Amino acid sequence: MAAVTKYTDYSVTTDFFIDFLQSEMNKRDIPGHFPNGRLAGVNVTGEHPYAQAIGTMIASGGQPNLGFLPAISVTEDDESEENTTVGQGTRPYDFMTVDMLNELKIKVGPMQERHKDGLITDGQIGLIESALHNSKEGNLILGVEEFFQKEAVYVSLWAHNIMELRILGNILRSVIYDMRKAMLKAGLFEITTHTSKGLMNYNFGKVIFGRETRIEYKQSIRNFTVYDDDTLPQEVYSQVTFKNTGDDKSVTMNGEGIDEE
Repeated sequence: MAAVTKYTDYSVTTDFFIDFLQSEMNKRDIPGHFPNGRLAGVNVTGEHPYAQAIGTMIASGGQPNLGFLPAISVTEDDESEENTTVGQGTRPYDFMTVDMLNELKIKVGPMQERHKDGLITDGQIGLIESALHNSKEGNLILGVEEFFQKEAVYVSLWAHNIMELRILGNILRSVIYDMRKAMLKAGLFEITTHTSKGLMNYNFGKVIFGRETRIEYKQSIRNFTVYDDDTLPQEVYSQVTFKNTGDDKSVTMNGEGIDEE
């Protein structure tokens, strides 16, 4: 039984947060909150406003341009692997079918959108399609390793003045509350938020004002191995039940391990 290819899947990336926040902020009639017409909207990006400001300084030979403010960014914080199951997250063998592969292609989207996430390439999908075509039973063995990871992102808002920060901060706070429902739907859990307020920065020729919200959560990460065989291995192992500490579910599989008490 040889491996055809190996790929990864997980619940969300930072794009999930950027896309949600931008979509919801666009619905909030930002110009209507600033009657003088100075502010047409606010952009949400993956680049922290500090980095954007430094970029303008480099481009201009030292003079910062803060015309992009106010701005919202989503940046990654540190991550840590959580204990998932005794047995390193191994799941029972499953089958890869044509229907499953079609569902996977819909989920991951076109290559130009998923290439930066390091999930699966069009070449790998082609290898699986070819192996399925050559399979007598129309399916392939699928090995699964699942892990839970604690991650966090910072949602940063920086503005020209206190009033701008206050108005946009109140709107952003309500949007983040709404985002919790979308996070749960995406399979994230143990979600917590903490906001640092009253931030100021003096490094770019004027005082700018900010707030930073740290959103912590857990998500599952799955490594899949597709094998060029359509018959499950015949080796005989004892049935073992593992307790999944990530979501407290019991998982029964064939293999070595510690019996649940």
